[in-house]
Amino acid sequence: MLSSLFSDNGVNANVNVNVQVDTTSTINIAVALTVAGILIIIINRVVTKYW
Repeated sequence: MLSSLFSDNGVNANVNVNVQVDTTSTINIAVALTVAGILIIIINRVVTKYW
């Protein structure tokens, strides 16, 4: 009983680690895109304000 639970947890941990690596890379890309979008919006507002 306990051995089967531990083995299942080990498999789940491996899957979770792989999923976390994939999600962190996609989250980094999404954060970079949102930061770039926010910077573009700020630059556009500053340019339209002073031009």
